[in-house]
Amino acid sequence: MNKEQKRKVQLQQRTLNESLTFQTMFGAKQKFDSLTPEIETRIKEELLVFANLGIAKDLMTLRDVMDKVKEQLGYSAEPSKGILAGSYVAYCLGLEPSNPMVTGKEIEPKDFQVTLPLGLTICYDNEIRNEVVNWMKEHGCEFTTYMSQPMLKLENTRVIIRRVLK
Repeated sequence: MNKEQKRKVQLQQRTLNESLTFQTMFGAKQKFDSLTPEIETRIKEELLVFANLGIAKDLMTLRDVMDKVKEQLGYSAEPSKGILAGSYVAYCLGLEPSNPMVTGKEIEPKDFQVTLPLGLTICYDNEIRNEVVNWMKEHGCEFTTYMSQPMLKLENTRVIIRRVLK
């Protein structure tokens, strides 16, 4: 890769990170009554971790897919486990419906045990999960399976889509 190509990739990554930051802070202002310095610091720490991992594009893609599922099918994700359940960024983007501060599932950014591709989990109600997965497949999402669970393949992440029994 020559110098100009490297620079182009760096600029694309920076643009994605800035977009993720903007979208997260916009969501934070909507979801929190008052954005305290502690919450803002926590969000910025998470954004830095995600930027260093190079998963800004994947998080934005996942957010777009989940927004379209909600818009077109009327289905929202259920609270999950793992990194997203304790992430303020995921909560602000709408990837996770539960506020980690309220649920007590907060994960410290320094505690992220990370290898790429990063494994994430989202959950849908048992009754609709397969319909959501089929919709994603019909709309160009690439899938594989992991332990009999459908897994959405993104650039640097793999998103397991689990069932939740209510």
